[in-house]
Amino acid sequence: MWSDCDYLVRNVADRDFVEMQKCVGINYHAAGILFDLQLRRSFKPSSCHRFDALHVFLSNGIVPLELMLFLKAAKRIAGAYFVDFRQYAGRLGWQSPGCYKPEKAFSAAREKASDTSLKAGASEIFSAYPVFRQWAIDTFLHNERMRAPLRSLLLLLDVVDLVRQATRRLEDADSFASGLDTAVFAHLNAFTNAYGRDEMKPKHHEATHLGDQLRKDKVLLWTFTAERKHIVAKKVLEFAKKTKLF
Repeated sequence: MWSDCDYLVRNVADRDFVEMQKCVGINYHAAGILFDLQLRRSFKPSSCHRFDALHVFLSNGIVPLELMLFLKAAKRIAGAYFVDFRQYAGRLGWQSPGCYKPEKAFSAAREKASDTSLKAGASEIFSAYPVFRQWAIDTFLHNERMRAPLRSLLLLLDVVDLVRQATRRLEDADSFASGLDTAVFAHLNAFTNAYGRDEMKPKHHEATHLGDQLRKDKVLLWTFTAERKHIVAKKVLEFAKKTKLF
């Protein structure tokens, strides 16, 4: 960890410094604890850490980012956008096992609020992505100009399918992890082909570590249950208008 930090310090003026941070997986902060040499005897790097698959993919992660990139490409190339998916999902009348309808994550309000990433909750995206995948296939499969974005999207959602399975303990976790590695890197190549390296985020790098985590833990850990508890705290403040006393 410290060697990576020292590497960033030595190359802070490099023109590819932003890319270096993505590759290393550390953001450079001159005043950060990891970059303070005097504090290293007192504050050591963690001996163990995990990337959370929920945040890598669903919560401000790769999936809402790519959904927005895909929709923008669809609008530019084929004139299809949020409303087209809403109409498709409405005709299907599909209902998830929970309380979410797929079109809710792509409502007019979400369309207005979304720019670089789809503004929707992890559970909403989790429930809606199978229907979005089918809409994308039905609508763009034979559109040559949409081939690269469609391929990237489908490979990403294949990865999400694997992640869902890996959150349950597996009999042959090592073999499954190898399949996950293959799927992640296939998506990264397709994403680069569709949108270019400049659109990549640090979470694309984090996704490449999930296979190793699965090999070590024999199950892929994520924080869906813990994150769900935030709903209770939010409801407490739902009708609070003044926060001066908090």
